[in-house]
Amino acid sequence: MPRANLLIADDVGLGKTIEAGLVAQEFSLRQRAHRMLIVCPSALQVQWQEQMRDKFGLEFRIVNRDLMKYLRRHRGLHINPWGHYPRLITSIDFLKRDRRLQLLRETLPGEVESLYPRRIDLLIVDEAHNVAPAAGGKYAVDSQRTAAIRYLVPHCEHKLFLSATPHNGYPESFTALLELLDSQRFAREIQPDPKQLHLIMVRRLKRDLPPKWDGTPRFPERCLAAIAVDYDEAERQANRRLNEYTQLRRQGAESRLEQTATEFVLKLLKKRLFSSPQAFLTTLLKHIDTVENRRGKVKRLSQPTEGLLRRQLEAVEEEFGDDNQYEETTNDVLGQTSSLFRALSPAERALLTQLTQWAEQASRA
Repeated sequence: MPRANLLIADDVGLGKTIEAGLVAQEFSLRQRAHRMLIVCPSALQVQWQEQMRDKFGLEFRIVNRDLMKYLRRHRGLHINPWGHYPRLITSIDFLKRDRRLQLLRETLPGEVESLYPRRIDLLIVDEAHNVAPAAGGKYAVDSQRTAAIRYLVPHCEHKLFLSATPHNGYPESFTALLELLDSQRFAREIQPDPKQLHLIMVRRLKRDLPPKWDGTPRFPERCLAAIAVDYDEAERQANRRLNEYTQLRRQGAESRLEQTATEFVLKLLKKRLFSSPQAFLTTLLKHIDTVENRRGKVKRLSQPTEGLLRRQLEAVEEEFGDDNQYEETTNDVLGQTSSLFRALSPAERALLTQLTQWAEQASRA
């Protein structure tokens, strides 16, 4: 291919990462690709780095907060990590944020018509279904992930999209994904021609593979079964009390800043409630401690603006490959947001006390 745009849609466990690495190594050996960018979920960044280094001899740098801090500390505040190394790995949730995307824009030409030669030789998007526009209504709606990749693809000479589930059941979403991959062959809302699709799509299922030498299948057959989860009355009561506390906090929010902080904290508490009693108890105690003990100590001038607060909340919503880092970041933001809450009313304090008692008992069970 003069320009390789491939959708590698092999089943789970059939080696999509290795196939992409073979393509990247071949391009590198033929001097057709020097600058490469891998976009993947945060939890897979280290795996991609190790696979490319150990199996193909390609050294990639992971662009994240740690690398940005390191470069600014050792190379200066105005260093741009996107233009500092030829081969990079980043997470889609890190890339999609405005400030990180703006830094990337500074390394790319502003006019699409003057792209050639393109700045990025090879773009690899792992779990590409995550960047497909969300669908469900009449039209597919671009998410922040979609917008980031849509801006990036015109600046890339070759593109590899990897996904075991490329089609989510909505044709408008699938055609939008194909348009991101190759806008010359495919168009949004237009049903793709099967002949054109076969040119760019590699699809193997586990059942398509030949059996082993002894005639047994290479992979066991997958059997799906729904497992019903039955919540007891105490858990249902805890959920009702949290909903009641949520309603009271929303009604009593005194400013948009407090409203934003309230929405985040209550959403986090609900997530932890359905995670485990111990996780819910830890988050709840942190919330209570901050509201009761730190609220009066926060100076008016030190309160963040709504825009700054939203950027802090966006940092928590990113995917984390390290659970400890996620918990540390979440606790920091939880403490900052809870300190913006107004004082607890007697009804709210009573609900929190009841929730704490339930969580302590459920954690010991």
